[in-house]
Amino acid sequence: MVFVWNLRWLSKHLDFLTPAVAFGLLIYGNWAYIHKFAIKKLFHQHGRLATAVGLIATIGVLDICVLLIWVQVLLVGPGAQKTIEPYTLLPPAQVTDPRAESFTSPQVNKPPLIYQCDENGYPTWCAHCQSVKSLRTHHSGRTGSCVFKFDHYCGWLGTLIGAGNYLLFIQFLVYMDCLLLIMWISMSPFIRVYTFRRDGNLIAIYILSVWCSLFVTGLLTAHIYMISLNLTSLEGIILKKTPKKNAEPKPYYVCYKNPKDHCRYVIKLTGPQFMSIWRKCTIWANWIDQLGERAYLWFVPIYTSKGKSRDIESAFDETGSRINDKILTLIDGKLQSGEYLKRFEAYGDGHDEL
Repeated sequence: MVFVWNLRWLSKHLDFLTPAVAFGLLIYGNWAYIHKFAIKKLFHQHGRLATAVGLIATIGVLDICVLLIWVQVLLVGPGAQKTIEPYTLLPPAQVTDPRAESFTSPQVNKPPLIYQCDENGYPTWCAHCQSVKSLRTHHSGRTGSCVFKFDHYCGWLGTLIGAGNYLLFIQFLVYMDCLLLIMWISMSPFIRVYTFRRDGNLIAIYILSVWCSLFVTGLLTAHIYMISLNLTSLEGIILKKTPKKNAEPKPYYVCYKNPKDHCRYVIKLTGPQFMSIWRKCTIWANWIDQLGERAYLWFVPIYTSKGKSRDIESAFDETGSRINDKILTLIDGKLQSGEYLKRFEAYGDGHDEL
């Protein structure tokens, strides 16, 4: 037990080592490329001044963009979900279940149109944050808060990736990939042994840039695929998990307010159905939902907020991400066929917030 605790302590307090190594490799790679290749090889040995200057300028601009984005990824952070008070589902006089005590309050908190819940209709609750967890939100032990669109922890950058800094993370991958591609492609014509044999730095930087380029390109491709499906990395991992033999897949429950009778229904969904709640009809719509409505800002290495509206009652969730119409149609079909676990009237639906 002590050994396991020590490993956790080391992991928590030595997280800076991997980003430090990545930063050191970036500095070394730029020094080797600019000094050893562009200046000594291209300019001094081959007399290609214009090519050397052009490559140095391009690499310099990309370096500035990469470092600027890296700093912003750290400063902006993944974003923390604001504290959501318990939804007012029952009036105080009707409380019979101890679990429902948290969901009754003199302060009426109107539930959203749809929220994730248990089989009884109670919203998912974060004991650490003492808050209702909104859809697509997961608690992070590293930040001590619930993170919307929790994607993954990036050890190379040294921070958690979530809705707040996801666009910056994608920009980092794009600019870093361009930097690495320019490095190894421009060095490829001079890869002959007799050219590099006298300088191990050139061989090292060439191998390093090729390997890192393959890694970054693969990671970027994976995220492009996930963006097209409107999924986070964590959601993709959950979908790929296969249940153990003879075990039923994990069910997901949502509580939905039917606009026809204004009653709430607890609906059981499969993993793929639940994970596709936000998937749009087109790939372009998924990209806009994930990265923002202004496409030209996707390539500007400066942090900007999406600035979307927050209209919960018109089938939007708390963050302004519109719910998939196909899922609403699926839920409506389940209601018509009686495929629901529970039906009730939420006290908060009939009252405005005080």
